[in-house]
Amino acid sequence: MDTHAARVFPPGVPCVCGGRVDGPREPHLPINVPKIRIVIADDHPPFRHLLQHIIESEPDMTVVAAVGDGVAALDTVCRLAPDVAVLDVRMPGLDGIEVARRLVDDHLPTRAVIVTMQVERAVFERAIAAGVSGYVLKDTVLSEVVEAVRAVARGERYVTAAMSAGFGHET
Repeated sequence: MDTHAARVFPPGVPCVCGGRVDGPREPHLPINVPKIRIVIADDHPPFRHLLQHIIESEPDMTVVAAVGDGVAALDTVCRLAPDVAVLDVRMPGLDGIEVARRLVDDHLPTRAVIVTMQVERAVFERAIAAGVSGYVLKDTVLSEVVEAVRAVARGERYVTAAMSAGFGHET
């Protein structure tokens, strides 16, 4: 089974690692359809810029800000109210999971996608408990981040299937 496939969960359905998502890419959107507004927060500038470039190349998405630490991420999300915040776990100031928790605690409409190298079960469980909507590993293809952003913008949960391999779950 492809360990880099992911599973998208409809709103209200518990998140279970694993699975496979197949299907065509999103079609090009008419001009009058609003784009998914995204804030990226990652303390590694090369990764942040690459991710921004990939997201900006999608016809249905726009990056409204890209920042390098958790405090700036929280401030930027509070000011700009994007649809989705793509957050690294380990950042200076506040980590991405703490930023996500504060978004939920403050009842902000922005949904969080964690993008990380962390495959530890405790980190994943902490992220889910904090209310993140998506969890993607950095060593997967970056197009998976795009899929995750689309899924959480629709109100679904998205967890990379590679997490299940790290936890010994059957998919």
